[in-house]
Amino acid sequence: MLHREVFLTVAALVGTGLGITASPAQPADRPCFPAILVFAISPKSELEARRQVLVAWVTEARKHGEAFSSWRLAWQKTIECGRRPDGAYQCRATAKPCAIVQVPGTLPPGTQPIVRPKPGSA
Repeated sequence: MLHREVFLTVAALVGTGLGITASPAQPADRPCFPAILVFAISPKSELEARRQVLVAWVTEARKHGEAFSSWRLAWQKTIECGRRPDGAYQCRATAKPCAIVQVPGTLPPGTQPIVRPKPGSA
């Protein structure tokens, strides 16, 4: 009987406009800073050079704040590696450090939201 009473009370509140109403969900913003370019050299291996270049990129991106230091959230990211004439491996990483902001319209200073091209536009 208790469940029926609770249901009737909630139904009465909703019916009179006093109930809880949900507002439409707002999408989170994804602000990004301009691209960061870093290099790393390793005499040991390409894998070590890749690791070093990612550490260097994260270190530079962290200067914008901890939220911007994730390579996973970075946009337009590339890593290119090759061998130098001296036999060492060199890697170059570039990416725009991005974060996720849950409150739309509160972009940190100096950032721009990601603008993706519309489908079909070239």
